[in-house]
Amino acid sequence: MTNAVWISEAINNLGYKTTPDDPRVKTAVNISFEDYLDSIELRQCTKRILKMISTDYKIGLVSNFTYAPVIYAGLRKLDINQFFNAILVSDEVGWRKPRARIFNEALRRLKVSAHETVYVGDSPLEDIKGAKATGMKTIFVPSQFYTLKNLHESQQKPDIVTKDICELSQNLKLRQNPTH
Repeated sequence: MTNAVWISEAINNLGYKTTPDDPRVKTAVNISFEDYLDSIELRQCTKRILKMISTDYKIGLVSNFTYAPVIYAGLRKLDINQFFNAILVSDEVGWRKPRARIFNEALRRLKVSAHETVYVGDSPLEDIKGAKATGMKTIFVPSQFYTLKNLHESQQKPDIVTKDICELSQNLKLRQNPTH
């Protein structure tokens, strides 16, 4: 269910007739996300690692977000949209992580197989469990939403656990250039 559906239903419950496709509902959805877009910030080291990886690898983004335009606007605002070869948002594709269909669609769009893919995520169940079930290698990076404690409690076993994006960046640099 998308944000447009929620807002339309709320308006209909007040006695007005709308649909999720009503332009006024779309305007309300966009307005409701303005503060969110203003508040997003890029994690330290993220842009550097995306730039570094994008020169040699394809990069995909899989998001369970309920309103795809916000994801695209956020990527543009953070100036990282150019690094992604494929972007899948649940709102657009109709599937949510951890369902295999969304991961398989990402693989299809990137034209890669699961065994040659590494999935980096912060959610033990949505990201790690879903990607592993599809056959991808996984890296868990804790966030303000999911901690190492959450990972432990979930009993999911990612291939790599890193404390943050910067540590991941350092590990990748060492693997790409073993003399440093």
